[in-house]
Amino acid sequence: MTHDTAAFRNQTVYHTLRSRICLLDYPPNSRLSEESLAAEFGMSRTPLRRVLARLEDEGLVQSQHGVGTLVTDVDIAEMRHVYELRMELAQLVGTLSPAPIHTQPEPRLPSSNRAPMICAKPPMPAHLPS
Repeated sequence: MTHDTAAFRNQTVYHTLRSRICLLDYPPNSRLSEESLAAEFGMSRTPLRRVLARLEDEGLVQSQHGVGTLVTDVDIAEMRHVYELRMELAQLVGTLSPAPIHTQPEPRLPSSNRAPMICAKPPMPAHLPS
């Protein structure tokens, strides 16, 4: 399988732009130029618009008619709320986990040593008459 598919390239561009936004390589309120991004990633503007629409669905950019695509500002109060929620969820995962987490899998008997099925007829000893 080759990684030269359009879907793989779009996913790569999405992750790259998302990372740049989250790491503030593109500061809040900066304009993302479709032309320069398309040239940088070697793709046409149509698939790039799909990537930008996905980022907009996540609230990381905002498309404004006549202006272009702008990186959204960080809402510190909302970020704090999301962080607190994630911490609570992480604690609940540990509390509500249905089974203990094992670092190593339990040993299994080889298939030849496993117990026979209950409905299987036991073999007759060789010295008894049938």
